[in-house]
Amino acid sequence: MTLDSLLLEVRERRLILISPDEIWPSPHVTQELHKAMRKHRQALSLLMRWSSVDTCPARDLHRKYWKYAGGGCYICEICAKIAC
Repeated sequence: MTLDSLLLEVRERRLILISPDEIWPSPHVTQELHKAMRKHRQALSLLMRWSSVDTCPARDLHRKYWKYAGGGCYICEICAKIAC
């Protein structure tokens, strides 16, 4: 599974990434998702540190705080404040 397809699955299933290694407990988490998370752990970690909207846990609530960071990237300002 590619990183993009992993992020799409997380978004479609409304899963919450707690860390690059952990998803909030849900019956929708499959073994395939866990394998993909292990495979893409470094990329997920980087996206979470950058507060990328791709890893934002509350897309509907945070969307109005998303800002363009340049280079085709958007960040979530709320996630950035929580991470600090």
